[in-house]
Amino acid sequence: MHYVLYMKKVATSKKRLPLIPIKIPELEDQSMRRREVTSIVTLTRHVVSNLLLYLVIGFCSLPLVAFADTESKPTLSDLTTYLAEIDTLYSEILQVNSDGSKSEGRLLLDRPLRARVDYFPPNKGIIIARSGTVAVFDTGSNTGPSHYPLKHTPFYHLLVKDLDLTDSDTVLNHLIGRDYNELHLKVKSEQVGGHLELVFQNDPLILVGWVFVDDLGNRTMVKLHNTRTNLKIDPKFFNIEHQKKVLGQP
Repeated sequence: MHYVLYMKKVATSKKRLPLIPIKIPELEDQSMRRREVTSIVTLTRHVVSNLLLYLVIGFCSLPLVAFADTESKPTLSDLTTYLAEIDTLYSEILQVNSDGSKSEGRLLLDRPLRARVDYFPPNKGIIIARSGTVAVFDTGSNTGPSHYPLKHTPFYHLLVKDLDLTDSDTVLNHLIGRDYNELHLKVKSEQVGGHLELVFQNDPLILVGWVFVDDLGNRTMVKLHNTRTNLKIDPKFFNIEHQKKVLGQP
């Protein structure tokens, strides 16, 4: 299974709104757990085998056509300012995997370094990033989550508060088209090859998705929709130990 995220920008105001009314998904009964085990295990294996955990949003191909008016082009400085204004984010996501399969879910970000993804049935997995660790939960298992270093995942680029877009070792390319622009970022890890393509709408400037491309050229795409930013999100959603208790896992 793969994970996808869509994000539609709302006002990037610093004003904090009331606590976002989202409940952590819980399994209703044991029979539901058994039905979900197979799909969740398949998802977890995919994540582990590819050291995935790289939420990749985006489109397979965008009409990257050069502008005639250079003043209309979003610059790296514009992207830096836009990303810096996002403290928290809630979005529903659609993920399209390299094999064509799709997954839907929900994304929460609390920058810096905290994130959560809940996948909807039948792929009801949960991913939580906190500080320097990413925990992947199989909600049909009683063995506890798998753990990965955050810095070895594309999640890291999304969660760093002050992303340095002047670093040539990080920024591989900035492609600008008529309606969209793509920022290509290198995944700095000895364990994982590939890069992350953040996709933005040009006017107004909005993050609309991203794509993770591994070292074999496989693309996992994520799109965001119904996105809201700078909401107040309860810290318990990013608490790995709390999630273990909710699922009854050690």
